[in-house]
Amino acid sequence: MQLFLSYGVMGSIFPFLTVYLKQGQGLTEGQIGIILGVASVSVLITPVWMTLLADTRFDPRRLVSVVLGISALALLTLNFSAGFWPVMVLLTFHSLAHAAMIPLHDGITFSTLRRRELEKQPLVPYHRIRVWGTIGFILPSLILFWLIRNRDVDVILLCGVGFSVIALLHAFRLRDPRPERDGKAPLPERSGLPTSKAVRTLLQPNVRIFCLALFLAYTGMSGFGSFQPLYLVEHVGVGPEWVGLIIGFGVAVEIFFVLAFGRLHAWLGFRRLMITGIGCLGTQTLLMALFPSVAVAIAVQVVHGMVILAMFIAPVMYINRQAGDHFRNSIQGLFAMAVIGIARISGVVLAGQLAGIDLRVILFATAGLCFASIALFIVGFREETVSEKVGLHKAVP
Repeated sequence: MQLFLSYGVMGSIFPFLTVYLKQGQGLTEGQIGIILGVASVSVLITPVWMTLLADTRFDPRRLVSVVLGISALALLTLNFSAGFWPVMVLLTFHSLAHAAMIPLHDGITFSTLRRRELEKQPLVPYHRIRVWGTIGFILPSLILFWLIRNRDVDVILLCGVGFSVIALLHAFRLRDPRPERDGKAPLPERSGLPTSKAVRTLLQPNVRIFCLALFLAYTGMSGFGSFQPLYLVEHVGVGPEWVGLIIGFGVAVEIFFVLAFGRLHAWLGFRRLMITGIGCLGTQTLLMALFPSVAVAIAVQVVHGMVILAMFIAPVMYINRQAGDHFRNSIQGLFAMAVIGIARISGVVLAGQLAGIDLRVILFATAGLCFASIALFIVGFREETVSEKVGLHKAVP
């Protein structure tokens, strides 16, 4: 339920954000690119510090409550603000919260699975937990379809506030995920700063290649994802209220991919799963650029689930497998900062500049980065073999 509500915050804002910034705030594509780039700097700050605090000093459930509270306050204030500078500042505060939310949730999930393993309780695969985030992302699009038709696109902000507040309250109902809290599970050995161990782990040769290849794909996906709503409105010609439903269709199909993750991994293997998912993203953007029509925009959403498996589910499971109990939260935060964060900044700033030429150029650039990422996986990444049981909490593979 916590993932359902927290991803509802994202589903309220991100499918409509660039449309809101242009139509609701009257900003140019260049200004939008700058705002998204500055807001994305938050990914270099809060994930590492929040996950370090979760590994060392604070209850991660309370940290989740803090970031959700910041998110609600920023969105509520933005609802009464206008102009380039106020929008940039408030979206940056919202991004500071959002950037920490995903790695904190992943840390809580993997810590809970580890705790259940130590207590010899049944384990639930990560992808079957993560699917509730996918479902939560869809719901706001269904709500906002009707609201945007009768009101301005600004209503997305109030929807985000609503989901943030409910998720904040629900966070207090979560069980403490830390294995050592009740004395039933052994205390993890602590020596050295968790983040320093996470750094050394990410610099291991195979992990380093993995991160570099993902960095290229994330860079392309960030630019495409940020400007996709605007592309659908201005080049494909759909109304703003339909943007969420088109993207939501892809997210709905994603549910079936997420539930089938175990079988897909067993069939394809880890490296081919990554290559297939990133290849789907490259093909998706290439087709949308070459054939800008409603039919193509909807059709390419069918492979969206495969993209999510390769970009957001398999990677965190792989990274978690590299972690020890002492830095299980920290390695997720560092990965979010060093790979996803820097890629997001690069992607949205580059896309903002390319949008001034033509929005289609962003899609071509995304396809190029995806195919470069695939080449790196083929040439440099070594496949590993891990049993499905280990993959439940320590990742695949």
